[in-house]
Amino acid sequence: MKKLITGIALGMLMLTLPSHAAATGPTVEVTFVLDTTQSMRELIEGAKQKIWTIVRHMNSGRPTPTIRLGLIGYRDRGDEYVTVPYDLTDDIDLIYGHLIEFKALGGGDMPESVNQALYEAVTKVSWDKNPKTLKIIFLVGDAPPHMDYPDEMKYPEITQLAARSGIIINTIQCGWHTVTTPIWKEIAAKAGGAYAQIDQSGGMTKFVTPVDAELTRLSRELAGTAVPYGSAAKQSEVRSKMAAAGRADVDRIAFLNLEQAAFGEKAVVTGSGELIWDVVNQKVKLEDIPDSDLPLTLQGKTVEQRKTFVADQVSRRKDLQIRVDELSKQRDAHVKAEMTKLAESGIRDSFDKAIAEMIHIEAKRLGIDYDISAHQ
Repeated sequence: MKKLITGIALGMLMLTLPSHAAATGPTVEVTFVLDTTQSMRELIEGAKQKIWTIVRHMNSGRPTPTIRLGLIGYRDRGDEYVTVPYDLTDDIDLIYGHLIEFKALGGGDMPESVNQALYEAVTKVSWDKNPKTLKIIFLVGDAPPHMDYPDEMKYPEITQLAARSGIIINTIQCGWHTVTTPIWKEIAAKAGGAYAQIDQSGGMTKFVTPVDAELTRLSRELAGTAVPYGSAAKQSEVRSKMAAAGRADVDRIAFLNLEQAAFGEKAVVTGSGELIWDVVNQKVKLEDIPDSDLPLTLQGKTVEQRKTFVADQVSRRKDLQIRVDELSKQRDAHVKAEMTKLAESGIRDSFDKAIAEMIHIEAKRLGIDYDISAHQ
């Protein structure tokens, strides 16, 4: 009888929970092009802490957009690398993992390989061909481009390519090098974007609230409910994301909770290869998964035993997420109050604030509205 009830309950979950694969609505694609030389150390470390805040805000628009992120780190010729590109994906945990791997080293001679990085962002990223998709590059750095490399396209031509492809380029200058300012402004103007200048450190404020410790603990528990499956490489990838999720900012929890009405459906890690999410969203059937692709705890189990396990994990997530939702609302209220205080004191021009303001303006073209008060 217990097996029958479990099977029925899981079946009902699968019927009532919508699949995100069929989601419709606006799409926002963003590629961050980051100078990763030594002078950018503070901003990069701050960005690692703020990436979930930024993504969460991007995803808070109405109607809720589908978010795809890309990332290109750049230095200069003679450094350890010129560019390290990561293509657009809706697997935000994957991009977060790449970001935290970046170390700020090298540089020192001012001009950097901005042109090469910008060219790759415009021409080698898998941008959506749909003209209604909002396509944005955020160029973030403190040094101007090398204009003395004869074998590469320069930014005036690159911005033309971007404009023809419907790609907006926003520029965020870190620090106050006067030689950089006119070039950053020109790039933004020619590619339909905006320019902002911020402190060299990024000026990001880290909010600590009374509920953060409990939210962090719950985040680790939620990450522990993820069940990798598939090839050995895929399972290893999911385990890595689970580990990173336990260390991520608490805004990661809030991002995953956005617009996911049914508790059991909420993702614990983004991307593919997580058994509970894929089963509940009907992306895979338990009976179709080869025994070798299952985690060791499920190998040799019957289909009914597998279903019981999945139903138990869904129930556990539901209990945890009810508590997360309650604490997240408390945290949001606290953060909003603190942001209001900062605005009243005149503190502004942070990296995350600059991005939010640019997104607000550009998303209106797709009919996406944001709560501006959330980033006052």
